[in-house]
Amino acid sequence: MTEDKILLTARYVEGDLDQAESKQFEERLLTDTELQQCLADYKRVEENLKMHFADDQQRDQLKVTLKQFNKQHFTIDKPINNKVISLKPYMKWISVAAVLIIGLFIWAPWNNDLYKQYANDNKMLVTERGQAPTSELDQAATFYNRQEFEKAAVILAELYKKDNENALTAFYYGSSLAALNQSVKAREILEKLAAGNSVYKFDAAYTIALSYLKNDDKANCKLWLEKIPAGTAKYEKAQELLKKL
Repeated sequence: MTEDKILLTARYVEGDLDQAESKQFEERLLTDTELQQCLADYKRVEENLKMHFADDQQRDQLKVTLKQFNKQHFTIDKPINNKVISLKPYMKWISVAAVLIIGLFIWAPWNNDLYKQYANDNKMLVTERGQAPTSELDQAATFYNRQEFEKAAVILAELYKKDNENALTAFYYGSSLAALNQSVKAREILEKLAAGNSVYKFDAAYTIALSYLKNDDKANCKLWLEKIPAGTAKYEKAQELLKKL
């Protein structure tokens, strides 16, 4: 998630963009999965911050933190190459971005600890379950099993375009995207698998649940964990995780 997208999202949510800029943002939002995730994260953290800093003392602490953040990292009317550039119009959004960063820091440890503990440990074995190996799949499997998900996703994306009905390709492509925090696209692919009857049906449901866990959405995480029936590979882990939510 890049800083420019955080600031752009903050300005959009707070209504600081003009009509043309808002329209451009919304059009970009249709295809930019990282921007979609940024918007979801911003709204989540903003709501959590409202609850977390509900009393006056906590709000005062947050103001002090933001003031220190701005003094440390930004200077008003800072000279650059003998020119004076005023940063005053941007200070509001620098603070908003700081809120987002602080919010993510506050809740991330809980998410990350549980996520790492219950992370999907599937190994991509292209020759199992009746799938004939290919050089592209072999290469994708090597990257996936090394947790080099970005490299794996590049190859799997092309294979998925060629055959989006291939359950193996779809599952590992969706799982790679989930690992890369591209949750919207990941869920779109994995939900289709979870609604079908392939051998990846409940693996997909479990991965979707983890993607919601990563986003601190406990309600949807529980919802998907509860879809995993007894006797399936992920049932025990799903039940353990449910007890901790």
